Amino acid sequence: MGAAEGNTYISILLRSGQEDLSVRVDPPSQVCPCSWGDFRANIAFAHPFDACTPPDNASYYKGTLALVQRGGCDFATKALQMQHVGAAGVIVCDNSTGDPVSMDIAFSGSERPTLAIVSANFEAANVLKSYANDSSAGYEYRLHTDRCPWALGTLVSQIAVWSIGVSTCTIASYLSADRERYLANNIPIPYIQSALDTEENEESDSDFTMWQALGFTVLSSGVLVVLFYFIDQLIIIVIIFYCLGATSAVHHVLCIAGATYCPGLHRRVYALPLFGEATAMMMLAFFPAASVSSTWFYYRHEGWAWILQDMLSMSLCVQILTLVRVGNMRVATVLLCMMFAYDNFWVFGSKYIFHTSVMVAVATGGGTESLPLLFAFPHECGYSLLGLGDVVVPGLLLALTIRLDYLKGLRPFSCKGYYIFACAGYAIGLAMANAAVIATKIGQPALLYLVPCTLGTTLAIAACRSELAWMWHGVN
Repeated sequence: MGAAEGNTYISILLRSGQEDLSVRVDPPSQVCPCSWGDFRANIAFAHPFDACTPPDNASYYKGTLALVQRGGCDFATKALQMQHVGAAGVIVCDNSTGDPVSMDIAFSGSERPTLAIVSANFEAANVLKSYANDSSAGYEYRLHTDRCPWALGTLVSQIAVWSIGVSTCTIASYLSADRERYLANNIPIPYIQSALDTEENEESDSDFTMWQALGFTVLSSGVLVVLFYFIDQLIIIVIIFYCLGATSAVHHVLCIAGATYCPGLHRRVYALPLFGEATAMMMLAFFPAASVSSTWFYYRHEGWAWILQDMLSMSLCVQILTLVRVGNMRVATVLLCMMFAYDNFWVFGSKYIFHTSVMVAVATGGGTESLPLLFAFPHECGYSLLGLGDVVVPGLLLALTIRLDYLKGLRPFSCKGYYIFACAGYAIGLAMANAAVIATKIGQPALLYLVPCTLGTTLAIAACRSELAWMWHGVN
């Protein structure tokens, strides 16, 4: 069998950071080259080094990344010998420089290797051998490819991320109009919502202004550049702030839920030292919020941690959209257009200045860490991802449209309003972005599709209804 489709590599993740050894993988034909996932293992020499006969001390190799010497027998025999003793992967060390040898694996029997089989050139093999000398260290290694073969799991993962993004944006924008909904239905405003309104008014007007929209884009670009150059040093700080913000967000969501299902807990107010007055619901909500965030922080490298991360990220989106809003279509248009340019430049245009995609480089993080400011869903070749900004930025527009609908005396999802069309535009735009990822097999700036489908649709309908001037000045 020849090499797998695309360039597939193995990366060794060390305590000091990541070193990509750029060695080629030749997997069994029935296995996706990225389905092996991430491993933590010791790197071990095979004895005998050519692995043409059963190795000595078989139990020593269980779960290891085994180094074997090229020559003496075919590659399939080497792989099967190490598979029989429980090795997680095999690296065949070549004796020549340049590109690693392409392994033509022929199978004479019915058994096929199912572990990772890697061919390393002379230089990469020497680096790996130096790691093997440190028998006490467990290294992480990852198999990744720039052209992952299509698989049903990839499609399912993209659909799952699409569903998460659409539901989060819809729910968060719907909750952002709670005050307008209570007033429209002549329902007394719950205690928690009144407290939130008071808090916003005491601090400042929560509406985005034109200059704030412009400044936000410039500030985001500056932060992105700083992270690009200092991601290794700053990644853990970003993660800590994410956990603190997520704790506040989960607490916020639980308090909103408590206002509906446990209103009595919001009527019991206690005076706390240093913190002032707090309701029973606020005190009770702190403990589960802190528990979820701290659990994610401690177990964030585990394969299931994405579930907690998605929960935390969803809460952050809800908190942001219920506390921050745009007051009119003029500011919304400026903000979305600026973020449209921001997303496209830092994904595509930055390659011509920084020689790599800055957005992609920052999103992948430094060393063994990656930025948590996104939704993730696993598949055979890694994760399908959606950034929080791809939910929050269009969500500000959706939140504006639902408030405008209430102002017109319409119910949500009325065809005479704008919210239903903005939600549909978001769902279609995100589906287009996911389809582009599957078609091109490279990351896409989601706002490239979301902004035209949400903002463009809303403005077009407003123009057809002769309501654009009214929406341009909006509501506060």
